Amino acid sequence: MRSGRSNPCGVFSSSSLLFLSTKEGNSDLVEHEEKTKRRRRREPNLSAMFFKSTRFAEKRENSFFSSSHVPNTLFWACQLPDESSFFSFLAPYIEIHSIVDDLSLRLGNLGDGWLESSQTSPKYFEFTPIELHAITERLRLPEPTAPDVNMVADIGNTIDFLHRVRALKIRGQKGYVGTSNIVWNSLDMSLYFCKGLKALWIADSDVCRINGIKSVRDTLRRLVVHYSMKKIKDLLFDEEDLEAGMEVEEMGTWKCLEEVDLSFNEIRSFDESMKLLPEVRILNVSYNSITDIGSNLAFLSSLTELDLSNNTITKIEAWNEKLGNVKKLVLSENAIEDLTGLGKLYSLEYLDVKGNNIQTLEAVQGIGKLPCLEILLLRDNPIRKLVEYRTKVLELFGERSREVKLDGRRPEARELDTVRVRMALRKAKEEKEEREKRRRERIEERIRYISGEDVNPNVSGSF
Repeated sequence: MRSGRSNPCGVFSSSSLLFLSTKEGNSDLVEHEEKTKRRRRREPNLSAMFFKSTRFAEKRENSFFSSSHVPNTLFWACQLPDESSFFSFLAPYIEIHSIVDDLSLRLGNLGDGWLESSQTSPKYFEFTPIELHAITERLRLPEPTAPDVNMVADIGNTIDFLHRVRALKIRGQKGYVGTSNIVWNSLDMSLYFCKGLKALWIADSDVCRINGIKSVRDTLRRLVVHYSMKKIKDLLFDEEDLEAGMEVEEMGTWKCLEEVDLSFNEIRSFDESMKLLPEVRILNVSYNSITDIGSNLAFLSSLTELDLSNNTITKIEAWNEKLGNVKKLVLSENAIEDLTGLGKLYSLEYLDVKGNNIQTLEAVQGIGKLPCLEILLLRDNPIRKLVEYRTKVLELFGERSREVKLDGRRPEARELDTVRVRMALRKAKEEKEEREKRRRERIEERIRYISGEDVNPNVSGSF
């Protein structure tokens, strides 16, 4: 090897990385570097292309060694000029053995302790897609479970850990792995050995690449997916069931799943996979591209909390037929103009519609009859520009106005007094209108009787 300066270089074997000596550990390299510096001073134009290529190679080398996943990294060959050929990488491929051996060694030493501590302080154990892919591929190879007779890095350690772990996080990345031409989220992985999983968190990955989802379907209670899906069914439907041609009704349900967080994805609608979630109580689909909830949410018979904030919803039509038991509904940061479609959602206790386009009292009037509503958030809507906005909105709830917390505040005594006065005036006005209406009806009946149009008049008393 030759270089303008010494650097740690490595050879990537089938089981580990073997590093060569550094400058500090080799006096010959130090002496060679000093000679090179003197030659540069004497001959400033000496092999400019060589030094340029060397700097490029050193930059690539430093990038390689700075990776936090060494040896869990993918490499590619970089053809350099002959004078700087001291540094090159292997052709693109995942070093399966090195990744799995490293995982098995670490989990063999630390896995039991981590699992024990997670019993008292619940936490997620994080894998990368590369690591899960390596485990999946390694198990397909007809080889012993350990690379040596001492069984130090036995893959059984990893399998045992996957069997016992209760909370697992899969965290990928966007783009390429390091300086390779391998895309982070292009690798298949399996959850087949996660037999007792209670919580699963997937971030910056591709759910279409996850196999063996049936293994966690009967145990999972909490599911979180961020930046990883476009269709909900891509994760909830099992590949084997689809290949067998099963209808949705024939597939197994997620019978323990109670909380689902699918925020920060590219979901546009609720597909037929909702039929598989009969026990889900909390559903968060914020920060997606949903324009209408459709009819499939009606299959979530246990749903009580729904977060649809930061979507593109503009209309609400008869949602009581689709969200019959929902108690908490978050619709902030959409483009909603009218809340009339929520008027029969009688179980609703909490409603957040901040940051929409609600402009008039008529648009809010429909929810004034909801018997259980206690919290209403209307901030950042044009309706707040109305004079005496709070008292006018509270008045819509009639006798229940004292029970409603509007925009995070309970009604003040002054506001309640104003509401009572307004209600009294409105009641007097309604009674007057009712008396006037009955008077007109009696006059019309009398006129019909006099004109002979009505032979059985119901006329009594004065006009």
